[in-house]
Amino acid sequence: METISFAKPAAVLFLLALAACDGGSASFNPLPPGDPEPPDEPPAIAAEPAFLQLAFEQPLAMLQAPDDSTSWFVVEKAGAVWAFPDDPDATLNDVVLFADIRERVDSSPNEGGLLGMAFHPDFSTNGEVYLSYTRQVAGLESVVSRFGVDPATDALDESSEEVLLIVPQFAGN
Repeated sequence: METISFAKPAAVLFLLALAACDGGSASFNPLPPGDPEPPDEPPAIAAEPAFLQLAFEQPLAMLQAPDDSTSWFVVEKAGAVWAFPDDPDATLNDVVLFADIRERVDSSPNEGGLLGMAFHPDFSTNGEVYLSYTRQVAGLESVVSRFGVDPATDALDESSEEVLLIVPQFAGN
């Protein structure tokens, strides 16, 4: 009895796939049978500048709160989150500081800083926001925390931080 090595099944599968493609002469079509062919020309897509009067320092994310398309939030690597109205004519006068955890964040590693933000799905009723950032405590750590919004200021209450996850990082990337 012959023992089959791992290389042989892989070679057999390759040959079967090649035979299924008519010896390699047929083109591969990823669409299931019966689906229409893709168009010859892809649709025209163009990027258009938005919010031309605004500028941010190392922005990493731009998002809106659930069920609220009236404003935008921009996350900066250093640890600030800025809010402004969804108005193409918005100016720097319209931008307000929503969160400032710069004193907690270590943004010096190339892949460090305030790296992410998510709103709780029920943000409009519970005011909960999640932030992901790196910090230096006993070495570099990645942290995921939940914060609440101060109803008096409509800004993040930095003192409400509840750390949910800490992952030690052994390198800055």
